[in-house]
Formats: sequence, structure tokens, C-alpha cells
Amino acid sequence: MRASNVQPSLTAAVLACVLSACATESSRTTDPTGAPSDPQQGQVSAGPADSVEPPEDGPNRSPRLVADAEAPVTPDLELLAKLFVRYAVGDVDSFPHRELVSLSISGQVVASVHDIGAALVQRTTWKVCPEGWTAYGASLCPVDLLGPIDEAAVNDDPLVYTADYGDVICAPTRSGPSPRGRLVVLRPVNDSRTCASDFALVLVADVRGRLRSVDLTLSEP
Repeated sequence: MRASNVQPSLTAAVLACVLSACATESSRTTDPTGAPSDPQQGQVSAGPADSVEPPEDGPNRSPRLVADAEAPVTPDLELLAKLFVRYAVGDVDSFPHRELVSLSISGQVVASVHDIGAALVQRTTWKVCPEGWTAYGASLCPVDLLGPIDEAAVNDDPLVYTADYGDVICAPTRSGPSPRGRLVVLRPVNDSRTCASDFALVLVADVRGRLRSVDLTLSEP
């Protein structure tokens, strides 16, 4: 009698163990819609990246960029500067931007691009001048806002990106206020700044690191 009671008890225990294991495995699978279950304790759920790094593959005709150790910029502004430079030389098609971007020369707004995403394919978007101007600095109108970057790339001249907006050597008197807000400034390195070569290309961004305005100051030999 004692032996006959052991077998049913053992069978019931094994069945209970199997059912418990199945329930545990089911709780770890995705739901019928395909959405993954919440991560278990001690695991980290991988979400979308907050920022993207400049692509390393493909052509790279950009001038060498040097960070200003005395006036560093935040990572999102560094990313904006690097991608904008790569766009200027034709290595990439876009960069972080708002839909409305204003363009100015020497502080004077000359254009407001309301659909910058669509306008990026047109290089003429960046060739502007205030009404009535025939020249600015050493450039005839229209002035190419991307011109200083192109020239640095052709001449293999390094550029510095900095949070500091300083005076441009031999620049004409500004026509408007200096740029303000979250900005990153592209300039020749200190040793290369002369009356014939200095400039300041200012990229002003919103709180998310997206371009909202551009201002160019050129030197005048």
C-alpha cells in the first residue's frame, strides 16, 4: 500500500514542476503584437540614440577640424559643426536643422529659408547678399556662405570650432548685432588669421542642437 501511494505523488510533483517552467518561459516572450516584454531586473532596455556620430565611411574632403580647448562646445554643437562642414564640401547631404533657418552677413539678415530640408540640395541657397550691396569684404555679391569652408578644404587649411565669438581681423564694421544663443564658431586656426584670410562662420542652434541661423563675417584686405 505504501508503494502505490508514492507513484501518484511523484507524478503530480513532476507535472507541477513542468507547468511552472512553462509559465515562467511564457512570461519572457513577446506579446502577440510582437512588442518585446519589459527587461528583467538587472537588464537595460536599449532605446533610440540621443545623437548620431558623423559617418566614418564614404568620401571625406573636409578640412581638418580642431577643437578649441579654451572655449569648448557641447557635444551636440560639435556634431553640428562637423556635419555642417562635411555638408559644405559635399560629403553628406544634411545636418541637424530646424525647418526655418535664417541667413545673415555681418549681422544683417538677408534670407529666411522656410523649408531648409528641401533647400539643401540647392547650393545657391547659401549664396546671398543684402539688397543694394555689390560686395562684402573681399567677395563680390552674392557671397557664398559655404565659400570659406570650401577654400579651407582646397588649401588643406585646418579650421577651429569654438564657443567664442571674437573679432575678425580687418573685418568691415558690422551691420547688425553679434550672434547670440547656443553657437559654435568656425574660424581659421590662430596662426592662419590675417587680413586676407580671417573669417567667422557662426552656427546658432536651438536647445536640441539643430541649426536655426547662420552668420558670416569676412575680413577685408
